[in-house]
Amino acid sequence: MHIALRLWSHQRQKQQLMYFTGDDKMEDLCEMLLHVAIRNTGNKTMTFRKAWVPLSSTAKQDLATPEDCSHSELMEEGFTCMLKDVREGADYHEAVKEYEGSLSSLNWLNQLSVGGLQLNYHTNELRAGLVEEAFRQMADGFVQEAAFQASIQEQRNLLRAFRTCRRKLTNAMLALHTYH
Repeated sequence: MHIALRLWSHQRQKQQLMYFTGDDKMEDLCEMLLHVAIRNTGNKTMTFRKAWVPLSSTAKQDLATPEDCSHSELMEEGFTCMLKDVREGADYHEAVKEYEGSLSSLNWLNQLSVGGLQLNYHTNELRAGLVEEAFRQMADGFVQEAAFQASIQEQRNLLRAFRTCRRKLTNAMLALHTYH
């Protein structure tokens, strides 16, 4: 869900570059608050805890067989259910409370191909009413426009990069071990 939000937000920001709005700080803050709200919703909802377990078995191959396609459809239905949970459970006030203490847990977003976020904004830098309204608008837009397939592809790319890095590190450690 976090990957889908980052991809959606990045695409939205690319489209808005044509029409400069000057609200980059507000956009980034609202996105971070929405990440926190998604995490909070995930902590409360069983759907989030079990949603991506089947993905690890299909991450190694492309979806080519009919069984894989039906598996993908089930995963997409799960994604839709999770979006519904986000729509119902994304609480602005709770996200603001936990925002400042939770920035370090979202550092992994910087590894996505679309780039990371500025993680150092404070909610008191902007008027709270404006932030809350922008948060609600962003949450509604994300729930309506999130792309399942793009987030799955990005997750596969991230997993592939992680496995490559892990393999290189393992080989380097083995090479060091053989010299001693």
